[in-house]
Amino acid sequence: MTLATLTLVDDGAARHHTPTFTAVVVDGATVVLDEQFENRSARRDAIVQLLLVNHDEVSEAEVEDILAPFGGANADEALSRVTALYAGYGVDVHLGEYQRDAGPAVLYTSFTDYGDGTTFIDHHPSRKARLKMLRQRAADLTEHLDGSFFDTADEETCRRYIEFALTPTRGRVWLTEAARHSDEEVYSGHTGED
Repeated sequence: MTLATLTLVDDGAARHHTPTFTAVVVDGATVVLDEQFENRSARRDAIVQLLLVNHDEVSEAEVEDILAPFGGANADEALSRVTALYAGYGVDVHLGEYQRDAGPAVLYTSFTDYGDGTTFIDHHPSRKARLKMLRQRAADLTEHLDGSFFDTADEETCRRYIEFALTPTRGRVWLTEAARHSDEEVYSGHTGED
């Protein structure tokens, strides 16, 4: 049995922001699309498909002729040229971009295998938040010590005491950190480390 929690208490931890691309398409007096996309290409593809399905005034061949020279590059310029074809038919396209808060920039994880088939995973937005949880868990599992012993304990001390309490079942505790990277960094192979 695996239990997992995600603790998202904001204690001033650094946040990760990711670009989000928006599109609002008004056809006549009706909003026919109001969505967010993870990249410009997905936004272009959705709008072009919508226009082709809803309007037969412009042929698919005309649209393909416009898109072909771009390949997959410069999605916004390609989209601009396609939407210009539809402007005379009452289609108005509004594009936007903003930075969406995707959560903590680094997740601090505690993975506890209790040795009896039960695992527990905690994710925290900061080392401070994870340490607070580890101190509480160590105090709960260690009855022979005064609970105040852990008030100033570091992560490693708490980890060792938790593992000591789990000795009969051969339980283990692992502490890890995972930094988020933007899609552009991941796709380009750049991890943010020099």
